[in-house]
Amino acid sequence: MVSNNSVSRTPLSDISNSNSVLCFSDGDKRSTYHFERTSITDPSFSSIIHPDYVNISNTYFPHQIRVGEHIIQDRNVLESLSWNANKDEEFSMVDKHLNDGANTKGPNHLGFCANHIVDEDIDVDVDVDEEESQYNLDATDYWNLGDSTYACEFCGALFWYEERLEKDKRLTRPRYSICCMQGKVELPLLKNPPSTLNNLLHNKDSRSNHFLKKIRSYNMMFSFTSMGGQIDSTINQGGGPYVFKLHGQNCHMIGSLLPTQGSRPRFSQLYIYDTENEVLNRISAISSSRSSDEFDSTIVNELKSMLDDCNCLAKSFRMARDRFVAEDYQDLKLRLLRKRGTDGRRYNLPTSSEVAALIVGDIEKNTVERDIVVETQTGLLQRIHELHPSYLPMQYPLLFPYGEHGYRDDIQIRGSNFFHPKSGGDASSLGKRTILPSSFTGGARYMIQNYQDAMVICKWAGYPDLLITFTYNPKWPEMTKFTTDRGLKPEDRPDIMCRIFKIKLDELIRDLKKKQFFGKVKAVVYTIEFQKRGLPHAHILLFLNAEDKYPTGDDIDKIISAEIPNKHKHPVLYEAVQNFMIHGPCGISHKSSPCMKDGKCSKYFPKRFNSGTVIDDDGYPIYKRRDDGSTVEKNDVLLDNRFVVPYNPLLLIKYQAHINVEWCNQSRSIKYLFKYVNKGHDRVTAAFYQSTSESEHLQDEIKMYYDCRYVSPCEAVWRIFGFDINYREPPVERLSFHLQNEQTVVFDDDEPIDSIVGRTGNNQTMFLAWMEANKNFDEARNLTYGEFPTKFVWKKDLRSWRPRKRGFSIGRLYYIPPGSGELHYMRILLNFCKCPKSYEDIKTVNGVLYPSYKDACYALGLLDDDKEYIDGIKEASSWGSAHYLRRLFATMLFSNCLSRPEFIWDTIWHHLADDILHKQRTLLQHDNDELKILTLAEIDKLLRSNGKSLAEFPPMPLPNEHLLLGARNKLLQDELCYDRNYMTREHKTLMSSLTDEQKGVYETIISAVSKNEGGIFFLYGYGGTGKTFIWRTLSAAIRSKGQIVLNVASSGIASLLLPGEEQLTLDLGSH
Repeated sequence: MVSNNSVSRTPLSDISNSNSVLCFSDGDKRSTYHFERTSITDPSFSSIIHPDYVNISNTYFPHQIRVGEHIIQDRNVLESLSWNANKDEEFSMVDKHLNDGANTKGPNHLGFCANHIVDEDIDVDVDVDEEESQYNLDATDYWNLGDSTYACEFCGALFWYEERLEKDKRLTRPRYSICCMQGKVELPLLKNPPSTLNNLLHNKDSRSNHFLKKIRSYNMMFSFTSMGGQIDSTINQGGGPYVFKLHGQNCHMIGSLLPTQGSRPRFSQLYIYDTENEVLNRISAISSSRSSDEFDSTIVNELKSMLDDCNCLAKSFRMARDRFVAEDYQDLKLRLLRKRGTDGRRYNLPTSSEVAALIVGDIEKNTVERDIVVETQTGLLQRIHELHPSYLPMQYPLLFPYGEHGYRDDIQIRGSNFFHPKSGGDASSLGKRTILPSSFTGGARYMIQNYQDAMVICKWAGYPDLLITFTYNPKWPEMTKFTTDRGLKPEDRPDIMCRIFKIKLDELIRDLKKKQFFGKVKAVVYTIEFQKRGLPHAHILLFLNAEDKYPTGDDIDKIISAEIPNKHKHPVLYEAVQNFMIHGPCGISHKSSPCMKDGKCSKYFPKRFNSGTVIDDDGYPIYKRRDDGSTVEKNDVLLDNRFVVPYNPLLLIKYQAHINVEWCNQSRSIKYLFKYVNKGHDRVTAAFYQSTSESEHLQDEIKMYYDCRYVSPCEAVWRIFGFDINYREPPVERLSFHLQNEQTVVFDDDEPIDSIVGRTGNNQTMFLAWMEANKNFDEARNLTYGEFPTKFVWKKDLRSWRPRKRGFSIGRLYYIPPGSGELHYMRILLNFCKCPKSYEDIKTVNGVLYPSYKDACYALGLLDDDKEYIDGIKEASSWGSAHYLRRLFATMLFSNCLSRPEFIWDTIWHHLADDILHKQRTLLQHDNDELKILTLAEIDKLLRSNGKSLAEFPPMPLPNEHLLLGARNKLLQDELCYDRNYMTREHKTLMSSLTDEQKGVYETIISAVSKNEGGIFFLYGYGGTGKTFIWRTLSAAIRSKGQIVLNVASSGIASLLLPGEEQLTLDLGSH
């Protein structure tokens, strides 16, 4: 008898829950036993096996199985054997398959054994065939979902059984939520189309086929609005589903009621102008560059009559036409209303009076809101607001034949306009920064937080062992059947693509975790990406238990293959490798391949042949790729093992998609997984942050995200469904903290201050509740804040921590940069402090209460001194310029590596000011304080060029802006550049030429200057009487003493007569 711990499922044996078989194996004797699964989705089970404990005998007899005390050897008896238990699953035993060489590493890899076997002990004895392949491929089949046959009980939407809410239970009436949130979202069922349209859509005759082929053109004939946007056609180069890509936002435009003189009617004008020839006009409008014979005039006429009878928008424009015909209105407007009286969700079709109103004369602008006012005859286009309920019905009349309203924003849950913050012309918005919080899926902060969560898991679980990339296959049978039955293409239904991929991804994670396909899993992390062509793929990191790892090349060969299988022995696997796991062809003969960069393959194919898998010195695996002559043909090129992407055979067969399995044992795998923390989600143009030259203007991250983000249809659907972009197991609890009385408070701009201050949640944050829990629970005494979630659960609704009854979670304190001051030092202490009950307890070390968290860190020896940085700057001062030293100091500040930057500054500032001392003292005779200010200003300038400032590094001193303004005044510096000796000689020369009258004016003014009396003097005289001569003499006298003269003239000609005046006049004139 073999113990339960010896029974295991091999990593390369068949995955349970595949379509045909379930598999057991004896870990010691390398044998595998398969049980056929029957009708697992059928809720009416009759005979069920619900095993709880399995034992496999060491003695191998063919076709022998022990059930309790009974040994059954007859194969027919085995096939008919069944048990009645608690109706959870149904199985019948049919066959055995041997699995030579698939030696499992863990003690209990059979995922469902420990959880589901409840009745009899079962012993299985069987012969082993040593020549069987190590991969049990014949017993593995593609996991086909079949058709979506389960309906939501609230709205009737069709689902696959695997999409149910309670996936851990087998339910006869499963519940679903991604359609209507279990009845919370009430949407009317589509009304049956008018008989005319219904016949054209569903009849299989020639007219119907013609209409379906040209349906977009026929829709455009009757559209009320035109659509505009910048189309990017380059995205469809190469293979893959067709993608229609627009740059920026698309817009819908509407013209006036009547065309301008000499113009042909278009779009909504066709409902009003020249309706006697309407059918011909509509065909001509859409077929200007092609033959009008492409369209059936009888179909056009039938559609026109149908819309006139059924469509409320068409009736409104016909109403305007009748007014024009009955009376000669010159100023008639059609106002398409945004609001309506009845609830459009409750099967109420809008009436003409709710849709439009005819108005003669002017309309007050402030009463229109977002209503569409169609003028009589302007020749201009008007943009339709996206929130107008007629936005879609006007563009797609054949999709909304009754003119049904689309989305409208007058049924509010919470009044806000997240994506359109108002800032135009409002001075209060200057300098205001609008950010995307980490709760916004796909934003930069969201990706950073998830990256940090993954690194915490990596710290807890060790390096990841396997990196698996799973990519959607647009030719999956489920997708092909769904689209073929409905006459569609896969790209027409991105929602079905995402749902199928999510089901298969969940099943893959279930195989890896619960069924322990590669062994017992300690942690799983995955993230979803979307290609430019829109197809989703998942990057999965698997962390295995220590006893289930694969440390050697031989171990890796048991789970990963990088070779082409034998076509005759394993035809299914061969075809799967050929279709999904061959790179290229690329290289010199295929330079246009997407992987080619600078004439080389960016993925480094072809690889080199290798007789066995080895791990190089850098920790990278070099997989076994034997030169055995195996080839596959792809795009008329024969490719060998050097072009194979590493894979696992059984996963590849089960999922029939690109599944790249890579061995890894490095933290850099985490960084690869979250590489778009830096790259960003398919951001098309601008960088995330604006330049510093724009920093004083409005910075709106929402607008930048909205303007620059490329969103494929699949990603949009994935987000609408609320599927995980990032997945982590075990979960990570993000722990917030704050300084005393500095809780974060979130409020609306127009919320009363009393309401904000009076919130009860402000006084019980997660951090404050933690200190309160330390007072109440003995279990908390030996836990730090980061360890707290392992034993306690944060109850957000109760604003308190409660002891954990089940599950497991890892705690992570939010990252705080060192430049944040005391909050950063508090975070350091929280990693060591256990069971504090107050802020004072956190700052207390060995019974001593320190005045600051920084001092407490020094007392615990958690901070280094900065002597090495001081010595480094002093050493660099012997050969580096002062400008270089300032850059070095700014880099140290920017990298947050200094414990006490103010102390370093006081010690070495004179080295940083060396060139400033030389340049500035000769000009303005600055003292040391002024030199410090100038040096600080230079350092602040360097920091600002990198998005920082000195204000972010307290207690570093800041430059005095008032003194800095004078020190940097170019006019003052230019005045002090005059040569005093030259000015003295010029002054003597000019003084000798003064007349007595001029000398009297000179002495009066120079006396007021020397005595610092000031004054205003008006000198009048005719041209040529020597006024300019007096100014030159005064300027030379003052400048010869090193003082400043600013000459100002009211005209350009006068400014040319005095030295230094032209620049000042130019500067003042520019203001």
